[in-house]
Amino acid sequence: MLLFRLSLYIIYVLEIQALFKLWRERGADRREPAGLWMKNVKDYQLNPKQVHVLKLVYKFRFVTSSLLMSYRNNSHRAVTNSLLKTLWAKGYLSRRYDKSFKFQGKGACYYLDGRGIAFLRDDPIAHEPVLHAYSWNDKADDSFIDKHLDTMKAYLALRESYPETFHIFTRYELGGYDFFPEPKPALYLNRITTAKTPPNEYMLDILPKGQFFLVKKRLEAVIEHFDEGEWEAGSGTDYPAVLFVCPDAKTEQKLQRHAAKVLDNAGIDDLKIFTANLKALQDSSQSHKKIWSDVYKPKPLVSLN
Repeated sequence: MLLFRLSLYIIYVLEIQALFKLWRERGADRREPAGLWMKNVKDYQLNPKQVHVLKLVYKFRFVTSSLLMSYRNNSHRAVTNSLLKTLWAKGYLSRRYDKSFKFQGKGACYYLDGRGIAFLRDDPIAHEPVLHAYSWNDKADDSFIDKHLDTMKAYLALRESYPETFHIFTRYELGGYDFFPEPKPALYLNRITTAKTPPNEYMLDILPKGQFFLVKKRLEAVIEHFDEGEWEAGSGTDYPAVLFVCPDAKTEQKLQRHAAKVLDNAGIDDLKIFTANLKALQDSSQSHKKIWSDVYKPKPLVSLN
């Protein structure tokens, strides 16, 4: 009997050593899904702050500590880091990080892991197709992640520039609405208090750098969606104004010329399209909100008020 118990103990120790080795191996990799080696750990009771963080990660798909801190109105960095690291250690979040990030001025990037996805599955905010897509987050390349982080930066800039002006939703919160163009816009803005002069709704897209054919493709998709009338039929409101955020001023000017030509050739004069570049948007504040150009009339710059 003693020998049998000793054998069980040795097996237990070997299993713990194997798990520890796996943990160290994952810690050295750029993708660190801690939850994969903790699936048999007793469920961890989340507190309200941790649940809120999980919902924010769902909202934006990828987050960093600094962006999350800004979203939470500059909460203490140590508190934000602690929330993220605890959720990562318990298997609710995965993390991407390597030593090169430090030299690039980048922080660790967090996204939902299997346990976090399972936790949110019964939450009213979550949509199953979105959660299914999130199961592939660890395969995302850097450009895909950077685009999502830029979306979060755009969200924060708009919230700061227009406090208490818009309800702002990410594309992952629009899963239950089928009258948006596909893929859905990065952000959807709905004016809290209806203005006498529209637009009261906006769809915003972050456009890629160095791939103008993708920019043209997105413009074509929006125009086609506008022509089909799906928005009016599904929402009962006028078509939103479209906001294209370009990677730089050169791309913005090129898009303005192209969009004006395409709209003119199609005989469309009632689809409002505005452009801005990413730097101007991220630098905008209460006193510098006039950064948007109407593609029909690029000057003067206008705000969304």
